[in-house]
Amino acid sequence: MPEPPRSAYPSLRPPGGPSKREAPGPNESRRRRLATAVAASSRPNRNMDNRQSPRRDADQPVIVTELDSTEPAQSAHLTNFSTHGLGLFLEKPLPVGAPVKVEWATTLLLGEVIYCVAREGRCVAGLRLVDALYDTDAINRSGD
Repeated sequence: MPEPPRSAYPSLRPPGGPSKREAPGPNESRRRRLATAVAASSRPNRNMDNRQSPRRDADQPVIVTELDSTEPAQSAHLTNFSTHGLGLFLEKPLPVGAPVKVEWATTLLLGEVIYCVAREGRCVAGLRLVDALYDTDAINRSGD
């Protein structure tokens, strides 16, 4: 009789396979949520109809800086945004996977380039947001 497949996380499975279902430990539900979030974020080719949250249209100038590059910051145009991402029109392309900083009015956004394609003489990029700092003017004033 073939041996059952071993778990990638041996500590989660008792030796010899599961004999009875035990109550989940304090970190079990957290592990499950984390595994689900990682699996969801690593799905390839997530299309526009399968977004985590709805996009809102925008028409705002922004400044974009590629953080792993010596290239200077470039002016760009914010076309849409959501709690998890944003869309931009750029003059120069950004490499997919590049970490970027986006300065938008009094908000500083950090993200990762998910796609960047040439379209009608400019580049269209989509970013996945990683972090945000809001009301940077108030932060600057508090340091005075």
